[in-house]
Amino acid sequence: HLFIGDMNNYDGWIRYASCLTGVMQSDLVAMGLEKQIEFINNYNRLGYMSKITVLGLPAESFSTNQLIKKIKTLQRKKSVKFDLVIVDYPDNLTGENENMDRSGGSIYNKLSGFAQKNRSAVLVASQPKLAYYSSEINPLEGAAESSKKQQNLDMMITFGKPYREFPYLTGFIPKCRRGEVGKKFRIKADFACMRAEEV
Repeated sequence: HLFIGDMNNYDGWIRYASCLTGVMQSDLVAMGLEKQIEFINNYNRLGYMSKITVLGLPAESFSTNQLIKKIKTLQRKKSVKFDLVIVDYPDNLTGENENMDRSGGSIYNKLSGFAQKNRSAVLVASQPKLAYYSSEINPLEGAAESSKKQQNLDMMITFGKPYREFPYLTGFIPKCRRGEVGKKFRIKADFACMRAEEV
């Protein structure tokens, strides 16, 4: 899981530890590092945490090519092939071209090519266009900054709320190459423990 620009390694680690253990992020942070490590080691008898690699990268410090090279290097060092690669906010990568629309398309093209060659699923987390920030249902054209992103996606899943205090997220699938398009579903999200459950 590559967090680009918004979190460091520790932040990402706390999120996964909270999700897997059910202990709130704030409680984990309050333990302090030594107790956190002891707690996770006791919990991690089945090795779940050991199978997760988290890496926080500063915004605009890597191009797409450099990011892919970084992933391949991590795989070699760990002697694994990642089944799933999550790129959390690729718009914080350095631009590939002057024109952001072309750049966004290039970023997604390269990530798609890497997914095929590496035989991994690549999940990309991104923000919608500003006009869709308060929308419950975000359509295909709601993808921020690049219409070419939409062309490269095998599947797009969006989340929104009818109003801020609504207790559930509405999931929507505006694109799916090999499946049902237009499907809606509800998610109950517990952000304190970073858990989500379909209801």
